[in-house]
Amino acid sequence: MTPEKLATEQIGENHQNNFYNYINRNRIFNTNKQSIIVNLSIDYIIITIKQKYYNSNEFNRLFNMINGISTSTKFRHTNGDEWNEIRRNIIKFNNKTHKVISLRASGVPYLPIIIKIYQPDVTLLNHMNSYLNKMEHLVSNVEFTMDFIGEEPDHIYKFMKEHLLLMWPGKKLYKPNYETSFYGNNLREATGKGSRCYQKYIKDVDDNVLKSIRVELLMKRRMFHNKEINTISDFMSMDNMIPLKYLSFKQFNFNKFHNKLIDEVGFYKIMVNDVFESFTNKIKNGDLDLLNDLAKTYYKKGSLSYLQQHDFNKYFKGLVDGKVFINGDFIVVDGGKMVCTV
Repeated sequence: MTPEKLATEQIGENHQNNFYNYINRNRIFNTNKQSIIVNLSIDYIIITIKQKYYNSNEFNRLFNMINGISTSTKFRHTNGDEWNEIRRNIIKFNNKTHKVISLRASGVPYLPIIIKIYQPDVTLLNHMNSYLNKMEHLVSNVEFTMDFIGEEPDHIYKFMKEHLLLMWPGKKLYKPNYETSFYGNNLREATGKGSRCYQKYIKDVDDNVLKSIRVELLMKRRMFHNKEINTISDFMSMDNMIPLKYLSFKQFNFNKFHNKLIDEVGFYKIMVNDVFESFTNKIKNGDLDLLNDLAKTYYKKGSLSYLQQHDFNKYFKGLVDGKVFINGDFIVVDGGKMVCTV
């Protein structure tokens, strides 16, 4: 194994070691089979710097610092018209390993320099900010992550697929939906935010393989602009509940829909049962938001919604309140509250 590959693998171990130390210390799985550990973290942050700072004293100090704490550095120059200078650094800071990728378009002066930092923590960002605050920079993209780990991962994933929604997803774009992953919208084409959920296998400190269910929320520059979050300093003081504002656990209100079909549309009971069976299959396939639109076609008066908040929504967000993604905080969730509709 090359030194760079070894260092890259160590990046994922930063949060994993903290996580498993937490589990062993609290003996979560030994006391309650329904207990689920949720690890909050940031997978990466993208920062842009105006290219006018390239080769400035401020810029050189930043990259001299990065190179000074690097255990591995690779540079590649391509013939592309845009970002054609790519630098990859594996850095060691505060006994943790991180990957930093920087991109520059040498022939296009109006394009910014991009710096992508993987699995940043508070100490690293504060250190980087002491260099970045000397230059005009913007927080561009941040991926917030939540890893759910418990003894019944298939049930966790089923619950997520049937009840997790991205709020205000934008245009009705194509949403990829697979057996082991699904998306809240079209992550690539969305201009403000996007989400996805997928099954992920990780190893603990004893090399035991565990299946986790990861939920990711990607906030893009447009969202940060709307929230007046521009610099690293702004980001570090951001309300931690902002990302969770865009994720919600919902359920379809079958009673409300039943009453509309019987009382106001004039369906017979056997007809309602046929509709419910087809709707149940759509929920299992993760089409809850599309199902709501379909239900509205049966009764078109007013702006009716058949989705209601799942009890887990308020419970979960209450536990997360006060925790911090950038700190890699953990919470313990009662899996018994993850009640599936179908």
